[in-house]
Amino acid sequence: DSYVPSPMKSLVGLGVAALIICSSCLHIDSVRKKCLAKLALIRRADHYLPCSIRKLLYLAIVLPHLDYCSVVWHSCGTTLSDWVERIQNYAMHMILQKPPTTRSHPLRQMLGWTTLHHRRHLAMLGKVHCCLTNRAPAFLTAKFVANVVHNVNYPSTRRKNNLHLK
Repeated sequence: DSYVPSPMKSLVGLGVAALIICSSCLHIDSVRKKCLAKLALIRRADHYLPCSIRKLLYLAIVLPHLDYCSVVWHSCGTTLSDWVERIQNYAMHMILQKPPTTRSHPLRQMLGWTTLHHRRHLAMLGKVHCCLTNRAPAFLTAKFVANVVHNVNYPSTRRKNNLHLK
């Protein structure tokens, strides 16, 4: 009965791991490990599978891990974002059976994919659009306030933001 629990360093909820000090590193490392394990399974069978099936397997069992809660950790920083992007680059090389020295941009074009950073950006824009069109829960919709401009001759709109968070 003299057990004293140690302080928690991380918290896992709904599949998202986060350090108590609000760092995305733990979650991204967890996602990275899951995705690389699933890519290893696909790679073991890649000599027996055509390219279309390898692509389908990636889209079905790896990409959902990379997309899940990506809006939350979208601004994770360049280093962590590059970690996640390397997973997709590795998958592209594996799917198309190209050597690792092949540049990623042409492979991305061959597969018709965008970068994961671009996907996260589009997902965030989609969430904001849902909030602005009242298709999100009220507690999220209430966070956005649109500035109404009544002046027709509004000055230059560059570097102007008419959408603010409360």
